[in-house]
Amino acid sequence: MKTTTRWTGIALFAATGALAGSSLVMSGCNIAAAAFYIVHGPDEKVPAKFTLPPDKTTVVFVDDRNNRLPSRDLREMIASAAGQLLLEEGAVVDLVDPRGAIAAAAKDRFGEPMTISEIGRSVGATTVVYVTIDGFALSSDGQSVSPVTKMRVKVIDAQTETRLWPPEQEGYPLGVQSPPRQGTMQNSAAELYAARQEAAGRAGLGIAQLFTGYIDRYGADKSTKATQ
Repeated sequence: MKTTTRWTGIALFAATGALAGSSLVMSGCNIAAAAFYIVHGPDEKVPAKFTLPPDKTTVVFVDDRNNRLPSRDLREMIASAAGQLLLEEGAVVDLVDPRGAIAAAAKDRFGEPMTISEIGRSVGATTVVYVTIDGFALSSDGQSVSPVTKMRVKVIDAQTETRLWPPEQEGYPLGVQSPPRQGTMQNSAAELYAARQEAAGRAGLGIAQLFTGYIDRYGADKSTKATQ
């Protein structure tokens, strides 16, 4: 039996034309994400869903155990983009390099995968923003360019091994879709890489905005939907 999950859609826009060529650099990744900062205007301010403990060391860990992403480096790109905005907005003050968490997760402990809390503690983090990838696509029809990333987000206290947010065990469903781009996919290596970078940057900023708030230009009823 299929159930319908309402994904929270987050729209991201360039603040000025000058930002379109900008990039942010974090943890060794070049991510074209600065172009997706929100335009601040008279639109409704959507408050943060949860306030991260500001005095705790935090790590953003993106888990893709079902291999939804086309390349492993996108995990780091998503986490880095999220972490950059969390730092800039003051949501956290001490952020751990996401590469350490990714490396720790690749190691088994006594033949079993490490828990989220163990991953956090292994890199010295008290708070883990844990993201699982449910879906990723650059195009919905195979022709137009309109990347979408579907995720679930949790916040875990690595010391007490408790879920801080959300109340639901499966996590908070989040869908981030880029505005459709004119033209069609040419499937060149350079174009695919650029599109994936853009999608990763937007996904990361969407994650961060759960904890920083954002300007809603479309209205709360414009969430994307997905069936499971």
